Amino acid sequence: MAGNKKPRKKYDPVRATRRAVQVQEAETRRKVLASPVTDEYAAPMEMAVLTALEEMRKGSATPNEW
Repeated sequence: MAGNKKPRKKYDPVRATRRAVQVQEAETRRKVLASPVTDEYAAPMEMAVLTALEEMRKGSATPNEW
């Protein structure tokens, strides 16, 4: 073998499993982010933002609204 060539890394099953899990998590995350937000999930988020804006408009906003 040439003197400038690095030896292969030893097979590590933990590293291989960790990589497989990372790939699976990335695929799942991609699917979840691609799915549309339903109205029943979006309604509470919209209400929180709208009530905070209303409190700021009135001038009675607390750090929670900011």
